[in-house]
Amino acid sequence: MESKTVITVQCAWCGKGMGEKDGKGVSGTSHGMCRGCYDRLTEDMEIAENMRSYWRSLNSGAER
Repeated sequence: MESKTVITVQCAWCGKGMGEKDGKGVSGTSHGMCRGCYDRLTEDMEIAENMRSYWRSLNSGAER
């Protein structure tokens, strides 16, 4: 009987366990991004883009 191999998946940002999947002959850990970290990252990216747009608008007004 062949033993089952398992890949454990965890968030690369916070370390939260995200489950397991069939390792297809390989055991170990794989990384991804959990929903909470994804939401925080995209929120931070949106805030940063809003700040960039704000500063661009201020700078474009100063060049006139």
